[in-house]
Order: sequence, then structure tokens, then C-alpha cells
Amino acid sequence: YEGYGIVFDEAMGHGLPIISTQAGAVPETVAPGAGILVPPEDDAAFGAALRRMLSEPQVRADCADAARRWAAGLGDWAAAAQVVADAVGFQTSAE
Repeated sequence: YEGYGIVFDEAMGHGLPIISTQAGAVPETVAPGAGILVPPEDDAAFGAALRRMLSEPQVRADCADAARRWAAGLGDWAAAAQVVADAVGFQTSAE
């Protein structure tokens, strides 16, 4: 179970294709086309996804491209910190 999936955000930020299960927040976190998601506890499906990603360079490249495109639209850590600061009403010393 993954409650948010920051590891997937980080991976996509580096243009890495994803293989995971459709559990927790994963389906909402992994960008469309950025990987292969399989049902939880389906070892055969996970193995097939892994074999496909490793043996089909075009699938791997397409997933990596989708991950990079998605990540390009994200802000950086400073922007994320500002969102949190705004949400909790924290004022920086520059304000």
C-alpha cells in the first residue's frame, strides 16, 4: 500500500518508467502512459510487465517520455514548500 507515492513522483521526475501495482495512491500518482500498473498480488501480471519493460525498448522509451513530460509540469521543492506554507498560513521573513 502506498498512501501518496512520492517515490513515483521522484522516479518520473528523472524520466524513469514505472512498474507497480494498482494499490493505494499509485493509480492517481503515476501519470498516464508513464508505466505499467498491474492488479495487487498478481505475481504473473507483475512478471509480465517487468519482462515487457525490459524486453521492449519502445515501451520503455514511451513510458520514460510520458514520465518526463508529466514531471516537466511539476514545480520544484521550493514551490511545494510555498504551497504548504500558504496552506498553514506561515509567513516567511521576506513578506
